[in-house]
Amino acid sequence: MKSILRVLINIAQARKSLPESDQDLYSIEAWEVLWTIAKESPVDNVKHRVGNGTLGLSVDSVNPIELEVHPSIEINTATLNVPPALPLYVIRQHDHRLQAIVTEATKHSSVCVLVGGSSTGKTRACWEAIRSIGKHWRVWHPLAPSRHEALLKALRNRQISPHTILWLNEIQFYLNPSPPELGEEIAAELRELIRDPDRGPVLVIGSCWPEYWDILTVRPGPAKPDLHPQARALLAGHHILVPEEFSEEELWQLNRKASDDQRLEAAAAKGNRRVTQFLAGALELINRYETLPAIARNVIHVMMDVHRFGYKGSISEEFLRDAVQGYVHEDTWAGAKNSWFKKAVKQSRRPCLGVSGPLRLRKEGPNSKATYELADYLDEAGRIIRREEVPPASFWASSAKHLRDVSGLLDLAYEAQIRGRLKYAALVYLKAADCGELEALLSVAEHRRDAGAIDEARKLFRHAADQGLDDAWLYLAQIEKDHGDLGAAARILNEAGDSALAVRIAIYLTDPGQNKGHALRLLERAFELSSKESLADLDLSRYEEELRDLLRQNWESVEEMDKSFGNLRAATENMRTAEKERTEAGDQLIEAIKTSEKSFKWAVDLFLDQAQSGNTDALLMLAKAWHAVGDSEKARNYIMSALNRGHTEMDGSNALSALADLEINEGRPHMAIQIRRYGLEIDGSPASEWGVSIDE
Repeated sequence: MKSILRVLINIAQARKSLPESDQDLYSIEAWEVLWTIAKESPVDNVKHRVGNGTLGLSVDSVNPIELEVHPSIEINTATLNVPPALPLYVIRQHDHRLQAIVTEATKHSSVCVLVGGSSTGKTRACWEAIRSIGKHWRVWHPLAPSRHEALLKALRNRQISPHTILWLNEIQFYLNPSPPELGEEIAAELRELIRDPDRGPVLVIGSCWPEYWDILTVRPGPAKPDLHPQARALLAGHHILVPEEFSEEELWQLNRKASDDQRLEAAAAKGNRRVTQFLAGALELINRYETLPAIARNVIHVMMDVHRFGYKGSISEEFLRDAVQGYVHEDTWAGAKNSWFKKAVKQSRRPCLGVSGPLRLRKEGPNSKATYELADYLDEAGRIIRREEVPPASFWASSAKHLRDVSGLLDLAYEAQIRGRLKYAALVYLKAADCGELEALLSVAEHRRDAGAIDEARKLFRHAADQGLDDAWLYLAQIEKDHGDLGAAARILNEAGDSALAVRIAIYLTDPGQNKGHALRLLERAFELSSKESLADLDLSRYEEELRDLLRQNWESVEEMDKSFGNLRAATENMRTAEKERTEAGDQLIEAIKTSEKSFKWAVDLFLDQAQSGNTDALLMLAKAWHAVGDSEKARNYIMSALNRGHTEMDGSNALSALADLEINEGRPHMAIQIRRYGLEIDGSPASEWGVSIDE
């Protein structure tokens, strides 16, 4: 067989009969692969093995722009013929590693993700690497009805054939959709696909920004749920970092090719190492953004804010129009005409050196409403440019009025909450509840309860309970118990009926120290109803001995439960120890810097460096440091910086609590109470009293 192939290939080479696109057919290895596929494919099953012709296209027939490779800038010159969309390619260090992985994928299934910032050349590098993989390979870019839905359907139905390249650009859209459980199913299915030799070889290739890579691959702390174990297992050890700047060797290669492509020549003439960003128009995008008129620039600010807060749904004209109005100074509005929005959008959409402008229009079909997208590079840059900016009230009001993606609304509400803007968080949480996410009601109700608005909290919890949210009954019962109204708590128990929920409420209300026999009877009933959730409501330190006896009667594997209890106790103890040690270490450091100016400067420099890396805990430590030496103004500034950036929690407290504590230390306890109950206004001042209402 090889001898015949060799003769035929020699004849073809001598006659130069193959076009350039088919040069790989001069290789015996390529013919051997095709022969193997033919032998292993029964005649009646050949169509199935190539994916029924539905998933993907041959590599040489795909337009790289359709794979989301950034088109290049255009160079204005009268003598230049119309150039291809992509400039000549300069091979970089990471390309060698990527090419080796792609070559290896022709033998067995592989995964590779390029990780780097926007416009660093990730997607173009992937495209260049797969071009030589062979004509018999197909590339499939799952997109519709949504990226993750398309991929999950194909994986569930086993529609992905051998010799398929799964093109997962922006891989977070596939592995971290809403809800995250779908992403975990995709990751698990991809792992099965990769390790099954009968379904390969396939190549899973993708790209990702560093911050999304961290979300998918960094193991969470002991107190946080692990949302991405399957994604982490899939991706571990399968990434290549793409630098933002060219090395000296790569710049030399750029200059060698510059004479053959005027776009490369222009990039070389800039004398800037950020070559791919220049070619993608990224630097021009920044220039365009900075020089836009005020209203148009603030339209971009709205887009930056909604993206940096995690909203992934579509952005409508109505949302943009209403949201931007609070961003623009009143003096600017005085000179604006009725067509201000249309003009601002037109200015924001103007192309930059031939590539799309800062704002991009998107339409799914001729009869669909237009939605808007932000250029990738500005999306990434906005996370720095806007990181200490809190959007105005119009942003939150427009979000509650126009946005409908539930997961995105929850993200927006949470971002308002961790910035201490509690009334705006409540506004958006309630919109998420209206869209079907009843858990959002609990977030609002808990805050109103903690703020002392008990009647409001009762109404919210009751509304959630009536809508079918079982946990709301528990909260209602706890409110009545805390206020000493056991009669009302009992009525709530009766409403829940003879069910696992009722047992949970009863356990919730029972004090094991006073009535341990009753508590154990409730537990027995919980086991009868298979209500293992009831265990979550127990104080294990007070129940453990009796609970173990009960478990021996109700659980098949005592050893397994003993191990589970041991793991739970150990994890809890480790978490408490870690929090205690971190708190003590921070307090010791604060005490130490009081004694020495040199120590103080060292600590401040350390915290400033961490804060520059995005660590908001470091900002609170800076506040503690300055307060320790008597500078309350600087302490307040750092606390506000932590709040405006979005501070979650440090050692059980957050930046809003730190601000309230500062007010107490400054002799203003009434201000502290106001801050804890009502949060802050957009400008950082204590919020006035506010409440919420719901439509019954």
